[in-house]
Amino acid sequence: MASVLDFYAAVMLAMAGTAYRVFSARPEPDAFPVMAMLVALAMSTYAQRSFGLDGPAGRVRYRLLPVRGWQLMLAKDGAYLAVLAVLVVPLSLKAGITFGLVAVAVGRWPAIKNTLQQEPWRFLSGDPRFGIVQIVAGAGMGLGSLRVGNAFLFASLALYGVSVAAGGWIWDRGSGS
Repeated sequence: MASVLDFYAAVMLAMAGTAYRVFSARPEPDAFPVMAMLVALAMSTYAQRSFGLDGPAGRVRYRLLPVRGWQLMLAKDGAYLAVLAVLVVPLSLKAGITFGLVAVAVGRWPAIKNTLQQEPWRFLSGDPRFGIVQIVAGAGMGLGSLRVGNAFLFASLALYGVSVAAGGWIWDRGSGS
């Protein structure tokens, strides 16, 4: 994940938001959830291309592992969500993680089905159709989790759970990338 520029854009946004929180005389509290979701947005393309950097040999290695598809999805997502959590915790963990869960859930299909190999040290290329859904749904759910209540976070977790199960099933059937 650290070999693509999306990660470094997210790190720079997180550092800028954290610096604003620390050094501003009167930081605007509404800025932090927005900054957290911008950090999650910067990393959201990775959710669509989580298998893209592995190449064909990586996909073969994953198939040889003695793990089920849902376990593979959880492992790959766990790394993504852990890095995202570290970046958004000084800003707004709830908004950032909610956005991240939606981004992974929406990006599951292109991550599994797209066989385009991604080059390291470049920005990842995502599918704009899924990217638009990631932005709109992620921002809506992220802001909803803060403004309305935890129901939006739990809905994001449920959506994510369904995507893990469906992605694992598709992977196990051998119809993934």
